[in-house]
Amino acid sequence: MVVHHIEYRKEWASKMVGYSHFMETYNENDVTKVTPPILPEGQKQVVMVTQDESTFYSNESPANLWLLKNENPIRNKSPGGSIMVSEFQCPCHGTMRIKNWKSQKLFYAGTNRDGYWTWKDMREQIEDDVIPLFERLHPECQALFLLDQSSNHNAYAPSAKRVNSFNLKDTRLDSVNQCVILPGYYIGTDGEQKIQNFYTLEIKNEGKKNERRIWYRKGIETILKERGLGKWDKYKAQGKYWKAKCGNKEPNSDHSCCPYHMLENQPDFRAQKTALEELVIKAGHLYALYPKYHSLQENLDGFLDHVSPPDEIPVEIRQYYNRCWRYICAYNDMKDGNEAFTLDFSEEVAHGVFDFKDDVFDSKDDVFDSEDDVFDSMD
Repeated sequence: MVVHHIEYRKEWASKMVGYSHFMETYNENDVTKVTPPILPEGQKQVVMVTQDESTFYSNESPANLWLLKNENPIRNKSPGGSIMVSEFQCPCHGTMRIKNWKSQKLFYAGTNRDGYWTWKDMREQIEDDVIPLFERLHPECQALFLLDQSSNHNAYAPSAKRVNSFNLKDTRLDSVNQCVILPGYYIGTDGEQKIQNFYTLEIKNEGKKNERRIWYRKGIETILKERGLGKWDKYKAQGKYWKAKCGNKEPNSDHSCCPYHMLENQPDFRAQKTALEELVIKAGHLYALYPKYHSLQENLDGFLDHVSPPDEIPVEIRQYYNRCWRYICAYNDMKDGNEAFTLDFSEEVAHGVFDFKDDVFDSKDDVFDSEDDVFDSMD
């Protein structure tokens, strides 16, 4: 399990190091000294943008107090009303702002207030404020949105192709408004790509006064059979039934253990992006999540926890930014987070890690198509 985690982090860190060749770097000893990247033709500069939330309660107070003799204050047992702050920051500006327009949103959570923070609120903040602000402050640059593994960041839009959205058999719907999942695609027996709609319409008493239109969402069985897939006939010939779910979390090697895993492995389902990733990619930017098992988040949280004064260089934020890259480089070297500060991270080494190498990369595509070979050769 430990080896799996290290390999998982290595894969993630390699992608981050690939992006780092297109980012400006900050001197370890003086973060006000900035080295711009050397970009190949057609490549935009990449800027890391990360986010976190904090909640503040009206009745919050420290556990220990200075009191006068015989003083016994009565504390409210309720935490009181809360204000949640969701903020995006970049290492060059800290909090992105233009006058009173900021990459920060206050949310008053609770019943009869703003409700509860969901992926829709995050999407609204990114779409209405963060991306427009970023593009104004970083013309001709590309944001790398780096978020944690929260359920909101892993949420899918209702239109997403997710195997969990389908029953085994066709399902009758109450209204056409429930037909929200976008069409999928598959490769037919003739080698051509086919578009597959996931809904069917049944019209009863057509042309009569009591005409009824009934919509159905196709089930997993119908979807797979239309694609020429499935093992129902094979199992039936053996007097068995091909169960919808095999009961195992992981599928077998060819995903034929059950209909659920078979559909899950279809190219259009595997290519489905989360709601926030779809938004960011559509806007022309990059999107990634922190690895699930890491020591990095506390340092990225530190990145966000330091106040970013207007019109000042965010010194402490850049220091945490450099600290984050120590962890990323350690992961890329298959080392544990505890070893991040044993690495030789002098200015010369840092430039060896982050500066673009003309003799290594000929184009942007080379970075990502052969990144493992490249990074091994740079060690």
